[in-house]
Amino acid sequence: MGRKNDEGIAQLASAISERIGRQTENNEISLDFGTILPNMNLQTDSFPVEIQKKDYATVRCNGVNHTCHWDGELHCDGHMHLKKGDRVLVIWVSDTPVIVAVIDS
Repeated sequence: MGRKNDEGIAQLASAISERIGRQTENNEISLDFGTILPNMNLQTDSFPVEIQKKDYATVRCNGVNHTCHWDGELHCDGHMHLKKGDRVLVIWVSDTPVIVAVIDS
């Protein structure tokens, strides 16, 4: 790679970093990890208070991120399959936690 490419990559990285910084400062969007508790409530690493199931959101299941029932046709009940003890990736959108993935150990 030439010097111009290195400078362009550095500028792009700087712009992305600045944008992420502004979003985090404004509390628009931030990433977090969390754990699904035995009562199916969520506890995130950065906000260690139980969040009731009715107060967090999940991404609708499309059968890609987990195994759905297959009998010649894909059956999925439309929600993410969470179980107690799952470690999850959470995106905070303003003050709403949205679980976007289950982390494999």
